[in-house]
Amino acid sequence: MRLLLFFVTLGVSSIYGSLFERFFVNSESLELGRIQQFVIPENSSIRVYEALVDLQSVWDARVAASKGIAIISNQENVPQDAVILEQRVPTNWEKFWNPKPVGSFTIHRKGSQIYIRAADESGLINGVYAFCHDVFGARWYWSSDLGFEYVGEAPKNFPNRKWDESPHFVHRQLYPTNSAYGRRNRLKGMYQFNHNLARIFSPELFKKHPEVFPTIRGVKRAPKGSNATDSMPDMTHWRTVEIAAEAALVHFIEKPESVSFSLSMNDNSSFDEGEATQEVLGELEYFRGKPNYSDYVFQFMNAVAEKVFDEGGAWQTPSGADRYLTALAYYWTEQSPSFKIHPRVMPILTADRAQWHDPEFRAEDRALIERWSNSGADRVGTWDYYFGSPYPYPRQFNQWISESIRYLADNDVRVFFSQLPSAWGLDGGKAWLTTRLLWNPYEDAEALLEEYYTNFFGPASEPIRAFYELSETHRNAHEGTANWIKLYLDEAGIELFPQAVLSELRDLIESSKSLVEPDSRYAARIQVVSDAFQFTEYYAAMQTARQELVEMALAEDARLSKAIAAFKEARAAWDAYTSELFKDPLHSRLSYLLKLNQSDPIPMALAALARMELPPQPQLLAGYESSQEVLNRWIHNRKEFKGLSPSPKLQTSEVYQARNFLGPPMPSVAGWYMNFRPTENLAVSSLSNGTGLEISGSDTFTLFTQFELRRAREYLLEYDLSYRCSPDNRVFIQAIWKNEAGEVVKNEMLLRVPNNTSDGYEKIQIPLRAPEEAVHVRMLLKNERQYPGDYLRIGQIQIYFAKSKPTN
Repeated sequence: MRLLLFFVTLGVSSIYGSLFERFFVNSESLELGRIQQFVIPENSSIRVYEALVDLQSVWDARVAASKGIAIISNQENVPQDAVILEQRVPTNWEKFWNPKPVGSFTIHRKGSQIYIRAADESGLINGVYAFCHDVFGARWYWSSDLGFEYVGEAPKNFPNRKWDESPHFVHRQLYPTNSAYGRRNRLKGMYQFNHNLARIFSPELFKKHPEVFPTIRGVKRAPKGSNATDSMPDMTHWRTVEIAAEAALVHFIEKPESVSFSLSMNDNSSFDEGEATQEVLGELEYFRGKPNYSDYVFQFMNAVAEKVFDEGGAWQTPSGADRYLTALAYYWTEQSPSFKIHPRVMPILTADRAQWHDPEFRAEDRALIERWSNSGADRVGTWDYYFGSPYPYPRQFNQWISESIRYLADNDVRVFFSQLPSAWGLDGGKAWLTTRLLWNPYEDAEALLEEYYTNFFGPASEPIRAFYELSETHRNAHEGTANWIKLYLDEAGIELFPQAVLSELRDLIESSKSLVEPDSRYAARIQVVSDAFQFTEYYAAMQTARQELVEMALAEDARLSKAIAAFKEARAAWDAYTSELFKDPLHSRLSYLLKLNQSDPIPMALAALARMELPPQPQLLAGYESSQEVLNRWIHNRKEFKGLSPSPKLQTSEVYQARNFLGPPMPSVAGWYMNFRPTENLAVSSLSNGTGLEISGSDTFTLFTQFELRRAREYLLEYDLSYRCSPDNRVFIQAIWKNEAGEVVKNEMLLRVPNNTSDGYEKIQIPLRAPEEAVHVRMLLKNERQYPGDYLRIGQIQIYFAKSKPTN
């Protein structure tokens, strides 16, 4: 009874004390020029100190009477005329009556003292930047000094108000983001949920417990320690559950204040194929065209959670924070499970909500968010794809940022992560808008964008806004049916923006330059936009030249030599421009496009010239001398070449067999291998008379053969292909050369088939010379992301090799 009376008294005292401070103590104004000191808690981290240094700089710039404010540590007697940062653990009554999430803060005045109070360090930092933002109008719109701007006039007096703020999303992360930019815009990560099973189910563990590892095609598959390529363990095995639970418990013991442990699947869709797994999956279902493994994975998650929490008691950290096991609802596990999940399993929904322009996908995704919100989890998160780079154009979708974040908030999603490697000129205000809405999803997004354009670009705000909005409306109207991160790392994705639209966008940038003073900060920002968009223009020019080159080679057009020269010139211009551009930190993220292995159709074009009996001009051969030498031997000494394709016409088996229980049944071709991800509509069949192949409905399908090079170093590939390829459907011809150790020496992307429909079968020839250190090669044809109506027909594949070394 005494304890209850104590808490009641403490709560009443706290309430009336707060009211007294608000209505009586703050009745007189406090001139900001009176402030002499910033008081920082003892043992504060460098992040708190950096935040106060920012406040110090803003204060000196915005308060005329400021003469340089000192930063001091806490003292016994708290000084007057000071801003005081105070980290205070809430009372039990406050935790019960008014619990607040991590990162919350209050700001209030008591006489000539201004208090920024929080229960945790991140709250103090958030309070400092709220002060900068709300009182002084400080904005960090972009990274770097150029990204900083003041909005409005600075007040003379401290506003007679009290801040009591909490973030809606407790985890607010844009990756990768400059740490200073994230701190200044109140971003904060709390939980770990990246791909992690390979770290637990390691090669060392395989030696001790092979039984928990997957059976793939009838064989236990040993891991290599890669989160990218290792298959998932057998999630039905009791020992798998124990090992995962033990790993989580050890983690929480070794890091007692950790609030999460990731059991997210590896970054692939390779699962166990054993009988127990098949039994759990039952009759196979599909979601978004892919096999639905959600019940399989989250049954495993529930079993581990029971051991970690119900049996292991690891519910909270020593300081009282709740703990979670996290799992990505990713690719084959996007669908919500058919049962309730353990409250301490945190699902992280993966979706590209930039594609909410597709009304069917938007409606489906909204319903999916609602189902996960009601799945039984105490906390639900999301992993979005707000790229940005590596897309080589302004990928704008501010409408869907604001609508989807609010929808997530309405359904009590509290954890937000997105990949946004900001290339500031192309991405514009995406990052800043997102940071504001993650703090308060109900803030007026239109007002935020108006503020951004008006203050950041000044007199040029209208044409610059039109530049970004045209990019957004064009993308919304033309990107089409949603698919998994559509056009991501697709060299032909720039074709979404035809030259007429690029010209209109360039005109808007140029018109904006005439509206500002040449040496102003507005002009400097417009130049960043202009330089980034020139990256787009150079890339578009290179891709246009490449596409024209491929089409002319396929058509054996007499203008082919000019097309080769045009592509080489466009590629050289692109290389020269980007080599300088990437040195600027504001543009450095654009270099992510270099992860894409670009195709080079020049050898294929030289072969077309040879068929046309048109000798190439000498300047066209620079860098391609070896390709031409192979062609010369092919033309003049064809008898030196011998075919080594195991089955050039792809003679198929009469009996179709499924590779595993996922299906579908498909033919086999002697000497050729087929790798694929099963999908609902994947179909592989022979063309006619048991020869050739037709593929449709594929997510990823690869047909390949591999062999030792021995003495042969010169090759000529010959394909007969017929196809219909929608935008984002990618068909590649590729050669991967490896050395004796199995390491890749060279990965040649020899051709990307154009996004159109062929006129019957196209004859494709490509000359090759093996790198000196190569001893193995894999020749492959890859087909990714087919849409309804797309098809790939392979009439024949012949690989010729020169039987003897060339004579000099």
